[in-house]
Amino acid sequence: MASSSSGKRPSDAVWQKHRFTIEHMFVNEKKSLVEIRHRLESDGFRITKAQLEYKLKLWGLRRRIPKTKGDAVWQFIGRRVQQRKQQGKKTEVVLDKQILDAAKVCKEIKRYQETTISRFNPMSPMTPEGLEISQYTPAPLPMRFSWPASIPWSRFQDNFPLAFSGPGLFKNMNNISKEFTYQKQDPSFTNILQVITPQYAARNSITQLAAEIGSIMPETYENEHFGRANRLLQGTADEHYSECFKVILYKISNNIFSVDEVSRTEWKSIADILETSDIMKLPLQLGNITDAPMAAIMEKLFQRAMSNIDLESPKNSLEKSSDSRIITWALQSGQNPDIRIPYYDMSALQIAARKIFLPLMSQLLDHGADPDLSYEPWDEGVTVRYLNPLLETVRHYNGFDEGHLGMIERLLKMSSGVSIDSVIRMIMGSRSYFPEFMEVLIRNGADIFQSIKARTDAAWFIDTFSIIGCTVKYSSRPNELHPFFRLLEDAGIQNRSQIPEDVDTTSIVLLAAAEGNTAFLDDLHSYGIDITVIGNLGC
Repeated sequence: MASSSSGKRPSDAVWQKHRFTIEHMFVNEKKSLVEIRHRLESDGFRITKAQLEYKLKLWGLRRRIPKTKGDAVWQFIGRRVQQRKQQGKKTEVVLDKQILDAAKVCKEIKRYQETTISRFNPMSPMTPEGLEISQYTPAPLPMRFSWPASIPWSRFQDNFPLAFSGPGLFKNMNNISKEFTYQKQDPSFTNILQVITPQYAARNSITQLAAEIGSIMPETYENEHFGRANRLLQGTADEHYSECFKVILYKISNNIFSVDEVSRTEWKSIADILETSDIMKLPLQLGNITDAPMAAIMEKLFQRAMSNIDLESPKNSLEKSSDSRIITWALQSGQNPDIRIPYYDMSALQIAARKIFLPLMSQLLDHGADPDLSYEPWDEGVTVRYLNPLLETVRHYNGFDEGHLGMIERLLKMSSGVSIDSVIRMIMGSRSYFPEFMEVLIRNGADIFQSIKARTDAAWFIDTFSIIGCTVKYSSRPNELHPFFRLLEDAGIQNRSQIPEDVDTTSIVLLAAAEGNTAFLDDLHSYGIDITVIGNLGC
């Protein structure tokens, strides 16, 4: 069997991708090196026997004690077991990350029993070189938690390590070891264990931690949780972070069956897990993950966080609430922003627009949200139940606000599903005229004379409006040029005769009368516009 196709030594990142598979096949399935290499080759990773043997040694994985060390190892274990027995403690022996069968331990201790003279020599506190030997009190819970290997969570775990190392699941994985180094005495490490297993008290017992994890999530092969607990307590920073992430994700997935079924208390617990574990410090790369459970977990987190955004939450920052931070993390990880949000039956952008959450709208658009997407049909009438994001943003505009105005202009440039007619209808429903808003419309191609068919309660006697007609809602200050005439000047029109004949000035007169804007009516009369006309619906 040839080595890697490139002829180069595989990098540590590549080895790390396949480490879970190698450890599982070697330790748990007792597969031969040939079988392991065949499996790796089928996954596109070709290595030599020597390379595999070197990595197994480097990772401290072996199936038997070297013959040259048998005496020293079993005499060391025998003394420790005897010492704990005198203290009234039962002992479970862990050798190179494997729990040894109690009968085997008893047999080998007797086989390599020390001589009478050596028993009186002081015991060395050092573990025999090249081996990892630990003794723990057996877990009070049974350690058999096998579940069918076909369950989705099992398949998820098989795929997890393939995506974990950069450039897979996490971005900037090379920085994790430096950023997340820890000691067992580190308060942050203690906190994250409390998040994973609140009942776990013995901070150095692998078997007890494994039992606690077993009460939370299924085990698909014997001693899987022991290996997980071992990596949590004694593994590298990358292993520690990976296992924390998987347990936390499982807890989240186990709580979320339907977004609508999660209570506020349950959701707060989930958000606390995400915040406390520091998982959200690094975005995922969902585009590289084809695993259904992972995608479902992230989708549900995003949906629940979006549905929890309410009118009382801060709208000027994405960092002031856990919901906003979860949304940010999900989007940075590649979450699709256009999925339907239950309860509202809207897109995330529709919800953000309805709740006037401008920073969230910007973020959603930055991550590819469709500005025209509406899960419920919206009509072009005055009453719209589920509004397009642009129309909803226009509806909430109530005075000069640079951020709000900027969002309207951004949506005008991006949206292809909303006509200027619809925007004008929305404006006619408001009580005010905003010159800066009209400038935005004109700057984006609106015709000031464009007529549309519409009705409003304030002017039931006409059915035609235009942008310039909306200016009747504006009351000029003394010596101020009314926006109606300013728009005409900007269009190069200096007098009545230059206004196109097909422009409906009647509706403008009647709207001004309905608004009680007598000063403006006088200005229209002075300009040469007939103010004695009647509307096409009667007046």
